[in-house]
Amino acid sequence: MYQNQREIGKALRDIRIDREEIFLTTKIWHPHLRYADVFTQFEECLSDLQMDYVDLLLIHHPSDSVPVAETFEAFHKLHEAGSVKSIGISNFSIAQVEESCEVSELPICTNQVEYHVRQKPIRIARLLPRARYCDDGTPSACCWKPCR
Repeated sequence: MYQNQREIGKALRDIRIDREEIFLTTKIWHPHLRYADVFTQFEECLSDLQMDYVDLLLIHHPSDSVPVAETFEAFHKLHEAGSVKSIGISNFSIAQVEESCEVSELPICTNQVEYHVRQKPIRIARLLPRARYCDDGTPSACCWKPCR
């Protein structure tokens, strides 16, 4: 996906920080959201990071062709195995957040959305309702900004 997990894993090993001292998040890319594909990509992520688990596993972007329930079924198995501590979503609309909360057996801890000061005001206004939606006990908003 971002092709940086090997470098991140190496950097974390090089600084010799205790694993418990960091909060590590990775994502399952939207073409890999089928049940079996989740495990394949997740194992690749762990291998690249050279880690035994991640603190947060996100669905990178919703899929029109794969039901979110199918993806969450795999996420739950990974959670049960201790490979994932918590789960979340990224780039989901309010309707997709609601669906995710309905079908997931685990709490959805965050919806990561693009939100930063360099966005045009109209785009920020469109995202604000999605961020505010998360203030009522549903997944919190986590903001990202592309590196350009």
